[in-house]
Amino acid sequence: MRTIIVMLVLGLVMSSGARAGDFTSGDWNWNIDDPEMFYAATENSAGQVLIQFCDPAEGHCVYAVGFDTTCDQGDSYPALVNSDTGTASIALKCGGPLKDGGNLMLVEDFDQMDGLVREAKRIGFALPMQGDEFKAVRFSLKGAVSALDAMRKFAAKDGSKTPDVRNAKDSEVF
Repeated sequence: MRTIIVMLVLGLVMSSGARAGDFTSGDWNWNIDDPEMFYAATENSAGQVLIQFCDPAEGHCVYAVGFDTTCDQGDSYPALVNSDTGTASIALKCGGPLKDGGNLMLVEDFDQMDGLVREAKRIGFALPMQGDEFKAVRFSLKGAVSALDAMRKFAAKDGSKTPDVRNAKDSEVF
C-alpha cells in the first residue's frame, strides 16, 4: 500500500509542479497533506525529481532521485554525486516502477546524502548505464534546507525537529 501512495505522490509532484497544499522554499516544495507520507522535493527542467519522503507513522525518511530509467526493483546500483562542495560515490536501490515506466532510485545512505544536500547549492548525479554511457541529472538546492527542516519537523513522531532516518537498503517503505 505504501508503494502505491509513494508512486501517487511522486506522480503528482512530477506532473503538476506546485499544488494548493504545497509550501515553497526557494526551488523546493514540501507537503504534509497526506498523513501517510510527507515529502520535500525539487524538479529540474527535464522533469526529474530529487525528493525526500518521510513516513510519519514510522518516523523515518529516505531520499530518492528520478533518472527516467528502468532497473530491477531491489537491486543496488553505484552512482556518482557532484556538487559545488564536493564529490561522492553513492549506492542507489531500485524502487518500484513509476506510472511513466521508469523506477525511482532510493539513496541507500541517508546521512551521506543529507550532508551533501545541506551543504551545497547545486547537485548532480551520474548513473552508469550499459556500455560506456551515463545518465546524468542535476538539481538546484536553493531552499532545500528550509523545506527539509520544515517538512521533517512535522514528520517527527515526538515533535522534535529530526525524525529517525533509515537507510533505503533497510527500508521496507518502498
